[in-house]
This record gives sequence, C-alpha cells and structure tokens, in this order.
Amino acid sequence: CHSVESDQALFVSRDSQGNPLSLFEHNEWHFSQYAYASTDNPNVSFSGLIKPALHNAENVELCKKLFIIRMFSPQSKSGKEIRLSTMQTNMNVFSSICRFADHADLRLKDLLESSTNLKSFIDLAPKTVIKQLKTIFSTLNKVNPEELGFMIGGSTISITNSKAKESSSTSNQTPVIDRKSTRLNSSHNSNL
Repeated sequence: CHSVESDQALFVSRDSQGNPLSLFEHNEWHFSQYAYASTDNPNVSFSGLIKPALHNAENVELCKKLFIIRMFSPQSKSGKEIRLSTMQTNMNVFSSICRFADHADLRLKDLLESSTNLKSFIDLAPKTVIKQLKTIFSTLNKVNPEELGFMIGGSTISITNSKAKESSSTSNQTPVIDRKSTRLNSSHNSNL
C-alpha cells in the first residue's frame, strides 16, 4: 500500500503528458488516465462534503486520504488498481460516513475507530453502503495504522462484517435456475 501524507501539494493525478491535473488540496480531482470505458466517470468531487461543521475540514481531508489509499491499493484478486466505476461507488460510502460524522459532531477517524460510533452509522446505512464499507475496511486493514492515522479495531470490522452478512442473507434475490436442469426436469416429466 502507498503511504499518503496529508501534503496539500501532493499530485493526485496527471494527464497523458505527465502534467499535474489534480492536487490533494483541490476538491475536484480528475482521473482521465484511468477512464478505460466510455461509461467511466473520471471526475471525483469532494465539494459536496464541505459544510460548516466542527470537524469538517479534517473529515474531508481524511476522506481524500482514504480515497487515494483505496484507489491505489491493488485489488486482492487481480492485483490491479480499482476501476473508476468502483471508486465512484466507494466515494458514495466516503460521502455517507463523512456526512454522518459531521452531523454527529465526530471526527471521522473517531467514527471509524469506535465500534459504538460505527454501529450507529451502520444501523442507518443502506445495504449497499454496508457491503462497500466491508470491502473498504478489508483494504484499510492492510495499511499500517501509523500511516493510516488511526486504527480500525477488530470489533469494528466484526460489526461491519456481520451486518454485511446479515444484509446479504436477507436480500430478495431469486436463485438462478440452470437451463440444463430445467430441460432435464421437463423431459423427465414428459416421460411420466
């Protein structure tokens, strides 16, 4: 994983000629180099997170840091960076936790470190956010807590995993029926 300091002058993205497109301090980031499909949105905005709240500036900065860590940490299966479409979904999670922390007058790192605070968030979060948060925690759990700036405890991960599992088991998905077995059953019934 990459170490991410909260250096405002850190280049976050460059264009195809290597010229800087986005700096950490910007609230609009552009990742045109990572747009592999016409449906990929290369723009990431943190502007919607900025509001008058006690810890907002710190919370937005941590969201930016988490975004960078998540984007440039290799996926466990492919070893490649995460696609922009996945990062847009992750951005929705970062936005949700930042807004919740701001509303509760919490520092975002206190929300993520405390199983009690996180449970309050998870109890209100949609299933999709909980599932993505589980994936994000899996990535963050591999980062040295000193580099991360806080520690995600085992109880926090456990709560997130169990809630994600619970939401998966209560999903309204219908099972996929194999066509081959359907044909076998229909030919078996016609012989009766």
